[in-house]
Amino acid sequence: MYKLKHTKGYSLVEALVAVSILMLSIVGPMTIAAKGIQTGRFVNQQATAVYLAQEGIESVAAVRNQEALKEFGDEKAWDWAEPSGVLSACQNVNGCNIEWDNSSDAETTNYDVASCNNGASNPCILYKSSDSNYRSQYTSSRASGNTPSIYTRVIKITDSGTDREVQVTSSVSWNANIFGGTRTVVLTSYLYNLYAD
Repeated sequence: MYKLKHTKGYSLVEALVAVSILMLSIVGPMTIAAKGIQTGRFVNQQATAVYLAQEGIESVAAVRNQEALKEFGDEKAWDWAEPSGVLSACQNVNGCNIEWDNSSDAETTNYDVASCNNGASNPCILYKSSDSNYRSQYTSSRASGNTPSIYTRVIKITDSGTDREVQVTSSVSWNANIFGGTRTVVLTSYLYNLYAD
């Protein structure tokens, strides 16, 4: 005599539950990985913005030192910070940007200062060149071959009125699509008249 064995298979509900559990176990880590990549990209952008803002402050300090060396021992050593000085564009409401060129002649001015504006030819919009450096756009020849970056840098100088110190604020803004909207890094420093009596 033969006994008939009944074997049970998986029901449709059991299969759906198994697939749902499998999907949850895959989607969770994939979401965490995607958020990790987005966060890493944002951190990279933020670190670049901090370095560009620091470069803005260091540029003003370099102008101070260069102008002081040209006028060493003279009371004109602090004239760069005056409202009519070489950085007067940095003292207006819109601020300025400073770009250094490759001139190695210490007797000539090897930097350009331009007032920021809100138009398409804004010199405070930075461009990324083929050598992975960020530059400003002052003329179309400098911007040729370069691609607009996501960063805008504005340098502002506030005079204390004492001929002894100025406050330098360097702001770098960029559109961080990942975390919504425009982000800004602002660094502030004080520069002192090291050559005052």
